[in-house]
Amino acid sequence: MLEFEGVEVHLSGEALTGAMGELPATVTQIEIKVKEEHFETAQSLLSDYHRTPSNPNSHWVCSSCGEENASSFEICWQCGAEPKG
Repeated sequence: MLEFEGVEVHLSGEALTGAMGELPATVTQIEIKVKEEHFETAQSLLSDYHRTPSNPNSHWVCSSCGEENASSFEICWQCGAEPKG
């Protein structure tokens, strides 16, 4: 979502999620890092994202492949395309 909004993101720790339960939770956390000049924008976007309630029964249809996706999916699970609009 941040990258879609033009905020460059660096993730760290995503490769460790497979070790959850084997390693301490503090080791397997994913960190999102942004450049300092984009921090306030990223923080605002994330705050808005967390305040927006998601309806578990809603969905969107991928304009690339026509697959139905849950509203919680930010990209199409089938082809990886981002929703348009």
